[in-house]
This record gives sequence, C-alpha cells and structure tokens, in this order.
Amino acid sequence: MERIKCVLVVDDDHSANFITKTVINKIKCSEEILVAMNGREALEIIAERCMEGSGKPCPQLILLDVKMPVMDGFEFLRNFEQMPLPPDKRPVVIMLSTSTNPKDLQLAQEFKIGEFLNKPLKVDQMERLVDKYFKLDENAALQECS
Repeated sequence: MERIKCVLVVDDDHSANFITKTVINKIKCSEEILVAMNGREALEIIAERCMEGSGKPCPQLILLDVKMPVMDGFEFLRNFEQMPLPPDKRPVVIMLSTSTNPKDLQLAQEFKIGEFLNKPLKVDQMERLVDKYFKLDENAALQECS
C-alpha cells in the first residue's frame, strides 16, 4: 500500500479526530497527520504548506467534516477551490460527516470532492480511499523519490 505524505483531518470533534487518526495509523498509510478544528485553520495550514518553497509536505488528502464552528466544510470548500494551488499540489478532499441531510449531500456534489462518507471512518473505507486515489505505478513512484 502506498503511503500518503500528509493527511489533513478537519473536524471540531475530538472523539472523531481520535478515531480517524487511529484508523490512519492502523493501516500505516500516512507519514504525517495534521488536525484542524475548523475550515479557517485548515485553509491556513494549506496556505502555509502548499505554496512553493514551504519545505513541508502539502496535505495530499483532506478528510473534511461538514458542521463546524468558525468555518464549516462548505465554506472551506468555497475558499479552497479559489486557492491558486499548483495542480500537482491539489489535495483530494473527502467529506466525512455524520450528516444524512439530503441537502448536504446535494450541496457536496457542487464541489470538486472525491466522496462523501459517513463518520466514523472505518479501516476498509480508508484502505479503499488510499487504493483509489493514491495508487502509484512504479514509474510515478520512482519520479517521486528523485
């Protein structure tokens, strides 16, 4: 299984963050896990890490909650999609929420996200996400190392 350099978990629920980090660590799929408690913190992390010359890995995967104080998941996405990130540094965004509101699901489809999953994150879901979005062929893996 490929390892993701950095995953950003964006959720204000400490228990959900603990579960998500435990799942990621269990399958050893990421070198680093960052946590933001709301969308604004997440945007700051992305701005700091994904711009040229930061020296820190840009999150390759964002696990994003819908309902949060300060800046919710949808407001984050509106701002995130306007960020001038190089295409090779644009993270995959997965909405991870307890919301079963059809309006949330419909609104999520208006953004460039990978999927909308229900919390809590499960091991098989994370394995599938890594396999689907981060499976590298040998040539790509060799280029990454050089």
